[in-house]
Amino acid sequence: MSKLRIILDKITVDKDRLKYLGKNSSDAAHKVLLVGNGASICGYAAPTGHVRIVKNNKLDSTRILGGFNFYINAEENLVFEGCSLLYGGVPKQIADRFARLIQKELKKLGINGKDLVVNPKIDLSHKWLHYGFEGLDSKLEGK
Repeated sequence: MSKLRIILDKITVDKDRLKYLGKNSSDAAHKVLLVGNGASICGYAAPTGHVRIVKNNKLDSTRILGGFNFYINAEENLVFEGCSLLYGGVPKQIADRFARLIQKELKKLGINGKDLVVNPKIDLSHKWLHYGFEGLDSKLEGK
Protein backbone atom coordinates (compact mmCIF):
# COMPACT_ATOMS: atom_id res chain seq x y z
CA MET A 1 0.00 0.00 0.00
CA SER A 2 1.89 3.08 -1.20
CA LYS A 3 -0.19 5.99 0.08
CA LEU A 4 -3.12 5.94 2.41
CA ARG A 5 -5.91 8.44 1.78
CA ILE A 6 -7.75 9.76 4.83
CA ILE A 7 -11.31 10.93 4.09
CA LEU A 8 -13.97 12.34 6.42
CA ASP A 9 -17.02 11.00 4.58
CA LYS A 10 -19.78 12.29 6.84
CA ILE A 11 -20.06 14.30 10.04
CA THR A 12 -23.15 15.18 12.04
CA VAL A 13 -22.85 17.25 15.22
CA ASP A 14 -25.32 17.98 18.00
CA LYS A 15 -23.91 21.15 19.58
CA ASP A 16 -26.04 20.64 22.71
CA ARG A 17 -24.51 17.20 23.33
CA LEU A 18 -20.89 17.93 22.39
CA LYS A 19 -19.81 18.98 25.89
CA TYR A 20 -19.08 16.00 28.13
CA LEU A 21 -17.96 16.29 31.75
CA GLY A 22 -17.86 12.61 32.71
CA LYS A 23 -14.84 10.39 33.26
CA ASN A 24 -15.56 7.53 30.82
CA SER A 25 -15.24 8.75 27.22
CA SER A 26 -17.36 5.85 25.96
CA ASP A 27 -20.32 7.68 27.55
CA ALA A 28 -19.72 10.79 25.39
CA ALA A 29 -22.45 11.28 22.78
CA HIS A 30 -20.28 11.75 19.68
CA LYS A 31 -18.53 8.81 18.04
CA VAL A 32 -16.19 8.33 15.09
CA LEU A 33 -16.13 5.11 13.07
CA LEU A 34 -13.47 4.29 10.48
CA VAL A 35 -14.06 2.10 7.45
CA GLY A 36 -11.42 0.60 5.16
CA ASN A 37 -11.98 1.11 1.46
CA GLY A 38 -8.99 -0.11 -0.54
CA ALA A 39 -6.24 2.52 -0.28
CA SER A 40 -8.53 4.83 1.71
CA ILE A 41 -9.82 5.03 5.23
CA CYS A 42 -13.17 6.79 5.47
CA GLY A 43 -14.49 8.34 8.68
CA TYR A 44 -18.04 8.84 9.87
CA ALA A 45 -18.80 11.00 12.91
CA ALA A 46 -22.16 11.41 14.62
CA PRO A 47 -23.84 11.93 18.01
CA THR A 48 -24.85 8.28 18.23
CA GLY A 49 -23.35 4.87 18.91
CA HIS A 50 -20.90 3.10 16.61
CA VAL A 51 -23.45 0.43 15.66
CA ARG A 52 -26.03 3.10 14.77
CA ILE A 53 -23.44 4.81 12.53
CA VAL A 54 -23.05 1.50 10.65
CA LYS A 55 -26.82 1.13 10.24
CA ASN A 56 -27.54 4.78 9.37
CA ASN A 57 -24.88 4.83 6.66
CA LYS A 58 -25.48 1.27 5.42
CA LEU A 59 -21.84 0.40 5.99
CA ASP A 60 -20.38 -3.05 5.37
CA SER A 61 -19.51 -4.22 8.88
CA THR A 62 -16.71 -6.46 7.56
CA ARG A 63 -14.80 -3.30 6.55
CA ILE A 64 -15.05 -1.51 9.91
CA LEU A 65 -11.56 -0.87 11.26
CA GLY A 66 -12.31 0.75 14.61
CA GLY A 67 -13.60 3.86 16.29
CA PHE A 68 -13.24 6.40 19.06
CA ASN A 69 -15.20 9.12 20.87
CA PHE A 70 -15.00 12.91 20.80
CA TYR A 71 -16.26 15.75 22.98
CA ILE A 72 -15.42 19.08 24.54
CA ASN A 73 -14.27 18.66 28.14
CA ALA A 74 -14.54 20.92 31.21
CA GLU A 75 -11.32 22.73 30.21
CA GLU A 76 -12.90 23.51 26.80
CA ASN A 77 -10.47 21.20 24.98
CA LEU A 78 -11.61 19.20 21.97
CA VAL A 79 -10.88 15.61 23.03
CA PHE A 80 -10.64 12.47 20.87
CA GLU A 81 -10.11 9.31 22.91
CA GLY A 82 -11.15 5.81 23.80
CA CYS A 83 -12.25 3.16 21.33
CA SER A 84 -15.30 1.39 20.02
CA LEU A 85 -16.16 -1.41 22.42
CA LEU A 86 -17.40 -3.51 19.50
CA TYR A 87 -15.01 -2.61 16.66
CA GLY A 88 -11.83 -1.78 18.56
CA GLY A 89 -9.46 1.16 18.50
CA VAL A 90 -7.56 3.29 16.02
CA PRO A 91 -3.80 3.84 15.66
CA LYS A 92 -2.72 7.19 17.13
CA GLN A 93 -1.41 8.42 13.76
CA ILE A 94 -4.78 7.82 12.11
CA ALA A 95 -6.76 9.27 15.05
CA ASP A 96 -4.61 12.43 14.82
CA ARG A 97 -5.48 12.88 11.15
CA PHE A 98 -9.21 12.38 11.67
CA ALA A 99 -9.18 14.64 14.74
CA ARG A 100 -7.74 17.47 12.62
CA LEU A 101 -10.34 16.91 9.88
CA ILE A 102 -13.18 16.92 12.42
CA GLN A 103 -11.73 19.98 14.17
CA LYS A 104 -11.77 21.83 10.83
CA GLU A 105 -15.45 20.94 10.28
CA LEU A 106 -16.35 21.98 13.83
CA LYS A 107 -14.69 25.36 13.31
CA LYS A 108 -17.00 25.92 10.31
CA LEU A 109 -19.87 25.46 12.78
CA GLY A 110 -18.35 27.98 15.19
CA ILE A 111 -17.15 25.29 17.61
CA ASN A 112 -13.59 25.82 18.82
CA GLY A 113 -11.72 23.96 21.50
CA LYS A 114 -8.79 25.57 23.33
CA ASP A 115 -6.51 22.63 22.56
CA LEU A 116 -6.77 19.41 20.57
CA VAL A 117 -6.25 16.29 22.72
CA VAL A 118 -5.91 12.97 20.89
CA ASN A 119 -5.55 9.86 23.03
CA PRO A 120 -7.17 6.83 21.40
CA LYS A 121 -7.16 3.49 23.16
CA ILE A 122 -4.88 1.29 21.08
CA ASP A 123 -6.98 -1.88 21.10
CA LEU A 124 -6.67 -2.70 17.40
CA SER A 125 -8.45 -5.33 15.35
CA HIS A 126 -6.43 -7.52 13.00
CA LYS A 127 -7.88 -5.53 10.06
CA TRP A 128 -5.31 -2.77 10.65
CA LEU A 129 -2.55 -5.12 9.45
CA HIS A 130 -3.91 -4.75 5.91
CA TYR A 131 -3.13 -1.03 6.15
CA GLY A 132 0.44 -1.60 7.27
CA PHE A 133 0.13 -0.34 10.82
CA GLU A 134 3.90 -0.59 11.27
CA GLY A 135 5.54 2.48 9.78
CA LEU A 136 2.16 4.00 8.96
CA ASP A 137 3.33 7.61 9.38
CA SER A 138 5.35 7.46 6.18
CA LYS A 139 2.32 6.36 4.16
CA LEU A 140 0.01 9.25 5.01
CA GLU A 141 -0.64 11.80 2.29
CA GLY A 142 -0.17 15.44 3.12
CA LYS A 143 2.22 14.68 5.97
